[in-house]
Amino acid sequence: MWNIKKASFELIDLKNKTLKEKEKLVKICCKVAFDSKLPVDEKYYNKHIHLPAAFMVLVQIEGKAIAVYLFHRMVVNGKKCIFNSLASVVSELNGKGISSKVSLIVLKYTIPDFCIGRTANPLVYFTVARMADKVGTIYPDFINKIPEKIMKIARKLPGFINRDGPDIADDFILKNYYEPEFAQKYLKQNLKGNNQRVKRINEHFLHGPLKKRDAQIIIIQLNFAAKIFLYILKLAHLVSRKPLSLLTIQPGVKAS
Repeated sequence: MWNIKKASFELIDLKNKTLKEKEKLVKICCKVAFDSKLPVDEKYYNKHIHLPAAFMVLVQIEGKAIAVYLFHRMVVNGKKCIFNSLASVVSELNGKGISSKVSLIVLKYTIPDFCIGRTANPLVYFTVARMADKVGTIYPDFINKIPEKIMKIARKLPGFINRDGPDIADDFILKNYYEPEFAQKYLKQNLKGNNQRVKRINEHFLHGPLKKRDAQIIIIQLNFAAKIFLYILKLAHLVSRKPLSLLTIQPGVKAS
C-alpha cells in the first residue's frame, strides 16, 4: 500500500540534463506506464524528453516513482502555452489528488496563457474540466462553438504533437492518433453520475464523434485572476530564494 502523505514532487527542467540522465528518465516513464497498466511507448517518451523546451514532474514515495508528467513550453500565435504530453500514475493512486498538485506546480512555474493536452479518456477530460472551472475556460465544452482564436491555436498543434501527421478536425479531434491497444483501454470507460456535464462527456467520448484511436484535444485558457494569483505564488518563491527550476515539494509539504 502506498502512503500518499509521503509523496514528494520534483520539477525537472530537461534542457540541462545529460543524455545518460535523460535515458534514465525514459526508463522511469516506461516503469510508471507499466505500473499504471498503460501500454509502454519508449519511443514516444524518448522523443518528447529530448525536445528542447521539455520539463517534467516526477512524483516519488520513499524513492519509488509513482507518477510522471511530461510538459513542453510553446509560443503559439504570440501566446505562452504548455503542452502536457504524458501523465502516468500507478493505478492504485488514481483519484488521490496527485494531478491537482502537479497542475499547481506547473502553472506556478510557467504562468501560461493556455494549457493544452489530449486524451481518449472521459475521466481525464472530466478532471481537467473541474480544474478549468477554477482558473479559466475549457475548450471544447460540448455546448458552445469553439471561438476562432482558439481554433487558430489548435491548428498549430499537429506538427508538434502528432506521430504521423493526422489532421485536426474542427471539433478538436485528432484522427487515428493512438495505437489501438491504448485507445481501447479508455473508450470503454463510463463516467458515473447524472449531471448534465457527465452526460455530455459520456455522449461525446462513448457515443459521439470520438472514434477508436482518436484523441480529443483540450485547451484551457487561463483568466486574469488566475494569472495574478500564480504571479503572487511565484513571487513568494522568489522571496524565499527557492529556484523554481529545481522546485521540490518534500513529503508532507503542501504544493502552495
